[in-house]
Amino acid sequence: MSDFPTQVYALSAAARELRLTLLDNQAKVSWVDAYSHTHLLEEWKALREEYRRMLDESESAATKLATALNAYVSLQEYMDDPTLLDDFIEELEGLDETLSNMNFSQDDDFRSLKSSFEKLSIDINLLLKVHTAPVEDQTSASREASTRSPQVPVWPFKSFAIYAIELMKWWKAMNAIATQYLSRFMWGRGDHVAHASPTRTGPMRAETTSASGNSAGVAGIQAMPAVLQLIDRNLETQSSLSRVALVDIKDKLAHEIRTYLTALRNSRSNATPETQLALRNATRRVTSSTGSWRERANALTEGYAKVPK
Repeated sequence: MSDFPTQVYALSAAARELRLTLLDNQAKVSWVDAYSHTHLLEEWKALREEYRRMLDESESAATKLATALNAYVSLQEYMDDPTLLDDFIEELEGLDETLSNMNFSQDDDFRSLKSSFEKLSIDINLLLKVHTAPVEDQTSASREASTRSPQVPVWPFKSFAIYAIELMKWWKAMNAIATQYLSRFMWGRGDHVAHASPTRTGPMRAETTSASGNSAGVAGIQAMPAVLQLIDRNLETQSSLSRVALVDIKDKLAHEIRTYLTALRNSRSNATPETQLALRNATRRVTSSTGSWRERANALTEGYAKVPK
Protein backbone atom coordinates (compact mmCIF):
# COMPACT_ATOMS: atom_id res chain seq x y z
CA MET A 1 0.00 0.00 0.00
CA SER A 2 1.35 3.42 -0.97
CA ASP A 3 1.52 6.57 1.15
CA PHE A 4 -1.22 8.19 -0.91
CA PRO A 5 -4.21 7.10 1.24
CA THR A 6 -2.39 8.33 4.35
CA GLN A 7 -1.80 11.70 2.71
CA VAL A 8 -5.45 11.97 1.68
CA TYR A 9 -6.66 11.11 5.18
CA ALA A 10 -4.24 13.69 6.59
CA LEU A 11 -5.68 16.29 4.21
CA SER A 12 -9.19 15.40 5.32
CA ALA A 13 -8.22 15.63 9.00
CA ALA A 14 -6.54 19.01 8.49
CA ALA A 15 -9.61 20.33 6.66
CA ARG A 16 -11.91 19.21 9.47
CA GLU A 17 -9.58 20.65 12.11
CA LEU A 18 -9.51 24.08 10.46
CA ARG A 19 -13.27 24.19 10.00
CA LEU A 20 -13.78 23.41 13.70
CA THR A 21 -11.10 25.90 14.73
CA LEU A 22 -12.86 28.66 12.81
CA LEU A 23 -16.20 27.70 14.32
CA ASP A 24 -15.01 27.24 17.91
CA ASN A 25 -13.12 30.54 18.07
CA GLN A 26 -15.82 32.73 16.57
CA ALA A 27 -17.12 33.49 20.07
CA LYS A 28 -13.70 34.84 21.08
CA VAL A 29 -13.73 37.17 18.09
CA SER A 30 -17.17 38.43 19.11
CA TRP A 31 -15.82 39.14 22.62
CA VAL A 32 -12.95 41.09 21.09
CA ASP A 33 -15.40 43.09 18.97
CA ALA A 34 -17.63 43.90 21.92
CA TYR A 35 -14.68 44.96 24.06
CA SER A 36 -12.62 46.92 21.52
CA HIS A 37 -15.48 48.16 19.27
CA THR A 38 -13.99 46.63 16.13
CA HIS A 39 -15.55 44.74 13.21
CA LEU A 40 -13.34 41.66 13.21
CA LEU A 41 -16.31 39.32 13.54
CA GLU A 42 -17.55 40.28 10.07
CA GLU A 43 -14.11 39.50 8.63
CA TRP A 44 -13.99 36.21 10.53
CA LYS A 45 -17.37 35.10 9.19
CA ALA A 46 -16.36 36.08 5.64
CA LEU A 47 -13.17 34.02 5.93
CA ARG A 48 -15.17 31.06 7.22
CA GLU A 49 -17.43 31.31 4.18
CA GLU A 50 -14.43 31.55 1.86
CA TYR A 51 -12.89 28.46 3.39
CA ARG A 52 -16.18 26.58 3.09
CA ARG A 53 -16.22 27.45 -0.62
CA MET A 54 -12.68 26.12 -0.99
CA LEU A 55 -13.66 22.90 0.77
CA ASP A 56 -16.62 22.42 -1.55
CA GLU A 57 -14.39 22.93 -4.57
CA SER A 58 -11.74 20.52 -3.33
CA GLU A 59 -14.34 17.83 -2.59
CA SER A 60 -15.75 18.29 -6.09
CA ALA A 61 -12.24 18.08 -7.54
CA ALA A 62 -11.56 14.86 -5.62
CA THR A 63 -14.76 13.32 -6.98
CA LYS A 64 -13.93 14.33 -10.57
CA LEU A 65 -10.39 13.01 -10.32
CA ALA A 66 -11.57 9.71 -8.81
CA THR A 67 -14.04 9.38 -11.69
CA ALA A 68 -11.25 9.93 -14.21
CA LEU A 69 -9.04 7.36 -12.47
CA ASN A 70 -11.80 4.76 -12.48
CA ALA A 71 -12.54 5.48 -16.15
CA TYR A 72 -8.88 4.93 -17.01
CA VAL A 73 -8.81 1.63 -15.14
CA SER A 74 -11.98 0.49 -16.88
CA LEU A 75 -10.57 1.32 -20.32
CA GLN A 76 -7.62 -0.98 -19.74
CA GLU A 77 -9.93 -3.97 -20.16
CA TYR A 78 -10.00 -3.26 -23.91
CA MET A 79 -6.32 -2.58 -24.51
CA ASP A 80 -5.55 -6.16 -25.63
CA ASP A 81 -8.43 -6.41 -28.09
CA PRO A 82 -7.17 -5.47 -31.61
CA THR A 83 -10.72 -5.02 -32.89
CA LEU A 84 -11.34 -2.27 -30.33
CA LEU A 85 -7.99 -0.54 -30.69
CA ASP A 86 -9.37 2.49 -32.55
CA ASP A 87 -12.13 2.98 -29.99
CA PHE A 88 -9.62 2.48 -27.20
CA ILE A 89 -7.34 5.21 -28.57
CA GLU A 90 -10.29 7.56 -29.07
CA GLU A 91 -11.44 7.05 -25.48
CA LEU A 92 -7.93 7.66 -24.15
CA GLU A 93 -7.67 10.86 -26.18
CA GLY A 94 -10.99 12.03 -24.79
CA LEU A 95 -9.87 11.29 -21.23
CA ASP A 96 -6.60 13.13 -21.85
CA GLU A 97 -8.51 16.18 -23.07
CA THR A 98 -10.80 16.04 -20.05
CA LEU A 99 -7.80 16.01 -17.70
CA SER A 100 -6.17 18.92 -19.51
CA ASN A 101 -9.29 21.01 -18.85
CA MET A 102 -9.26 20.23 -15.13
CA ASN A 103 -7.54 22.74 -12.87
CA PHE A 104 -7.36 21.38 -9.35
CA SER A 105 -4.76 23.80 -8.03
CA GLN A 106 -5.90 25.88 -5.06
CA ASP A 107 -2.54 27.53 -4.47
CA ASP A 108 -3.90 31.02 -5.17
CA ASP A 109 -6.88 30.45 -2.88
CA PHE A 110 -4.69 29.23 -0.04
CA ARG A 111 -2.31 32.16 -0.48
CA SER A 112 -5.20 34.63 -0.44
CA LEU A 113 -6.78 33.06 2.64
CA LYS A 114 -3.43 32.91 4.41
CA SER A 115 -2.83 36.59 3.62
CA SER A 116 -6.24 37.54 5.02
CA PHE A 117 -5.57 35.72 8.28
CA GLU A 118 -2.14 37.34 8.50
CA LYS A 119 -3.81 40.76 8.22
CA LEU A 120 -6.23 39.72 10.95
CA SER A 121 -3.26 38.66 13.07
CA ILE A 122 -1.71 42.11 12.68
CA ASP A 123 -4.97 43.73 13.82
CA ILE A 124 -5.17 41.42 16.83
CA ASN A 125 -1.57 42.15 17.82
CA LEU A 126 -2.29 45.87 17.68
CA LEU A 127 -5.30 45.37 19.94
CA LEU A 128 -3.11 43.33 22.26
CA LYS A 129 -0.74 46.28 22.63
CA VAL A 130 -3.45 48.91 22.87
CA HIS A 131 -5.90 47.26 25.25
CA THR A 132 -4.17 44.70 27.42
CA ALA A 133 -1.51 46.86 29.12
CA PRO A 134 -3.80 49.86 29.76
CA VAL A 135 -6.37 47.57 31.36
CA GLU A 136 -3.79 46.27 33.80
CA ASP A 137 -2.52 49.78 34.52
CA GLN A 138 -6.05 51.01 35.05
CA THR A 139 -6.81 48.14 37.42
CA SER A 140 -3.69 48.87 39.45
CA ALA A 141 -4.52 52.56 39.55
CA SER A 142 -8.07 51.86 40.67
CA ARG A 143 -6.86 49.52 43.37
CA GLU A 144 -4.36 52.10 44.57
CA ALA A 145 -6.96 54.86 44.59
CA SER A 146 -9.43 52.74 46.55
CA THR A 147 -6.90 52.13 49.32
CA ARG A 148 -5.93 55.77 49.74
CA SER A 149 -7.47 57.74 52.62
CA PRO A 150 -7.22 61.43 53.49
CA GLN A 151 -4.14 62.36 55.51
CA VAL A 152 -4.52 64.11 58.87
CA PRO A 153 -3.45 67.76 58.49
CA VAL A 154 -0.18 68.40 60.31
CA TRP A 155 0.87 71.63 62.09
CA PRO A 156 2.32 74.20 61.49
CA PHE A 157 -0.04 76.42 59.51
CA LYS A 158 0.05 80.20 59.21
CA SER A 159 -2.78 80.49 61.72
CA PHE A 160 -4.93 78.36 63.96
CA ALA A 161 -7.98 79.29 61.87
CA ILE A 162 -6.46 77.79 58.75
CA TYR A 163 -5.49 74.69 60.70
CA ALA A 164 -9.04 74.39 62.01
CA ILE A 165 -10.44 74.66 58.48
CA GLU A 166 -8.09 71.94 57.21
CA LEU A 167 -8.93 69.76 60.19
CA MET A 168 -12.64 70.18 59.46
CA LYS A 169 -12.09 69.15 55.83
CA TRP A 170 -10.27 66.05 57.01
CA TRP A 171 -13.05 65.23 59.45
CA LYS A 172 -15.71 65.54 56.75
CA ALA A 173 -13.71 63.30 54.43
CA MET A 174 -13.26 60.68 57.12
CA ASN A 175 -16.94 60.91 58.01
CA ALA A 176 -17.88 60.32 54.36
CA ILE A 177 -15.66 57.24 54.24
CA ALA A 178 -17.16 55.91 57.46
CA THR A 179 -20.66 56.48 56.13
CA GLN A 180 -19.76 54.66 52.92
CA TYR A 181 -18.40 51.62 54.75
CA LEU A 182 -21.38 51.60 57.08
CA SER A 183 -23.71 51.74 54.08
CA ARG A 184 -21.91 48.81 52.46
CA PHE A 185 -22.15 46.85 55.69
CA MET A 186 -25.87 47.52 55.99
CA TRP A 187 -26.56 46.60 52.35
CA GLY A 188 -24.60 43.40 52.79
CA ARG A 189 -26.72 42.22 55.73
CA GLY A 190 -29.43 39.68 55.13
CA ASP A 191 -32.04 41.64 57.13
CA HIS A 192 -31.76 44.89 55.16
CA VAL A 193 -34.87 46.71 54.02
CA ALA A 194 -36.66 44.79 51.25
CA HIS A 195 -37.41 47.72 48.98
CA ALA A 196 -33.76 48.74 48.87
CA SER A 197 -32.60 45.48 47.29
CA PRO A 198 -33.41 46.29 43.63
CA THR A 199 -31.81 49.71 43.97
CA ARG A 200 -28.54 48.19 45.12
CA THR A 201 -28.37 44.98 43.14
CA GLY A 202 -29.09 46.69 39.82
CA PRO A 203 -25.81 48.63 39.68
CA MET A 204 -23.95 45.68 41.17
CA ARG A 205 -25.17 43.39 38.40
CA ALA A 206 -24.32 45.98 35.77
CA GLU A 207 -20.81 46.34 37.19
CA THR A 208 -20.40 42.56 37.30
CA THR A 209 -21.62 42.15 33.72
CA SER A 210 -19.33 44.93 32.52
CA ALA A 211 -16.35 43.45 34.33
CA SER A 212 -17.15 40.01 32.94
CA GLY A 213 -17.42 41.41 29.41
CA ASN A 214 -14.12 43.25 29.75
CA SER A 215 -12.46 40.12 31.10
CA ALA A 216 -13.77 38.04 28.19
CA GLY A 217 -12.65 40.68 25.70
CA VAL A 218 -9.12 40.79 27.09
CA ALA A 219 -9.02 36.99 27.24
CA GLY A 220 -10.13 36.84 23.62
CA ILE A 221 -7.43 39.27 22.51
CA GLN A 222 -4.78 37.33 24.41
CA ALA A 223 -5.92 33.94 23.04
CA MET A 224 -6.23 34.88 19.36
CA PRO A 225 -2.51 35.10 18.40
CA ALA A 226 -2.02 31.41 19.23
CA VAL A 227 -5.22 30.53 17.35
CA LEU A 228 -4.09 32.44 14.27
CA GLN A 229 -0.69 30.74 14.35
CA LEU A 230 -2.47 27.39 14.38
CA ILE A 231 -4.59 28.46 11.40
CA ASP A 232 -1.50 29.60 9.50
CA ARG A 233 0.24 26.24 9.99
CA ASN A 234 -2.91 24.38 9.03
CA LEU A 235 -3.26 26.31 5.78
CA GLU A 236 0.35 25.51 4.90
CA THR A 237 -0.29 21.82 5.54
CA GLN A 238 -3.50 21.75 3.52
CA SER A 239 -1.94 23.61 0.61
CA SER A 240 0.88 21.07 0.42
CA LEU A 241 -1.33 17.99 0.81
CA SER A 242 -3.91 19.31 -1.65
CA ARG A 243 -1.19 19.66 -4.27
CA VAL A 244 -0.07 16.07 -3.65
CA ALA A 245 -3.56 14.57 -3.59
CA LEU A 246 -5.09 16.42 -6.53
CA VAL A 247 -2.65 18.28 -8.76
CA ASP A 248 0.24 15.81 -8.72
CA ILE A 249 -1.99 12.76 -9.22
CA LYS A 250 -3.82 14.40 -12.12
CA ASP A 251 -0.49 15.26 -13.75
CA LYS A 252 0.83 11.72 -13.26
CA LEU A 253 -2.29 10.22 -14.80
CA ALA A 254 -2.14 12.60 -17.76
CA HIS A 255 1.54 11.79 -18.29
CA GLU A 256 0.90 8.03 -18.30
CA ILE A 257 -2.00 8.37 -20.74
CA ARG A 258 -0.01 10.57 -23.14
CA THR A 259 3.02 8.28 -22.99
CA TYR A 260 0.86 5.28 -23.81
CA LEU A 261 -0.95 7.11 -26.60
CA THR A 262 2.39 8.07 -28.14
CA ALA A 263 3.55 4.45 -28.06
CA LEU A 264 0.29 3.29 -29.65
CA ARG A 265 0.42 5.87 -32.44
CA ASN A 266 4.08 5.23 -33.22
CA SER A 267 3.49 1.49 -33.35
CA ARG A 268 0.61 1.89 -35.76
CA SER A 269 2.23 4.46 -38.03
CA ASN A 270 5.66 2.85 -38.10
CA ALA A 271 5.69 -0.78 -37.02
CA THR A 272 9.37 -1.38 -36.36
CA PRO A 273 10.98 -3.58 -33.70
CA GLU A 274 11.81 -0.44 -31.76
CA THR A 275 8.26 0.94 -31.75
CA GLN A 276 6.85 -2.49 -30.92
CA LEU A 277 9.25 -2.77 -27.98
CA ALA A 278 8.30 0.71 -26.81
CA LEU A 279 4.62 -0.26 -26.96
CA ARG A 280 5.20 -3.44 -24.96
CA ASN A 281 7.10 -1.50 -22.30
CA ALA A 282 4.36 1.14 -22.14
CA THR A 283 1.69 -1.55 -21.88
CA ARG A 284 3.59 -3.23 -19.06
CA ARG A 285 3.79 0.05 -17.15
CA VAL A 286 0.08 0.67 -17.61
CA THR A 287 -1.02 -2.76 -16.42
CA SER A 288 1.35 -2.68 -13.45
CA SER A 289 -0.12 0.62 -12.25
CA THR A 290 -3.77 -0.44 -12.38
CA GLY A 291 -3.91 -1.36 -8.70
CA SER A 292 -2.40 1.93 -7.55
CA TRP A 293 -4.83 3.99 -9.65
CA ARG A 294 -7.75 2.06 -8.18
CA GLU A 295 -6.38 2.59 -4.67
CA ARG A 296 -6.02 6.32 -5.29
CA ALA A 297 -9.55 6.63 -6.65
CA ASN A 298 -10.93 4.90 -3.57
CA ALA A 299 -8.89 7.09 -1.21
CA LEU A 300 -10.08 10.29 -2.89
CA THR A 301 -13.71 9.20 -2.67
CA GLU A 302 -13.91 7.43 0.67
CA GLY A 303 -11.08 9.24 2.44
CA TYR A 304 -11.85 12.79 1.36
CA ALA A 305 -14.89 13.59 -0.79
CA LYS A 306 -17.35 11.65 1.37
CA VAL A 307 -15.79 12.44 4.75
CA PRO A 308 -17.66 15.08 6.82
CA LYS A 309 -15.55 18.14 7.54
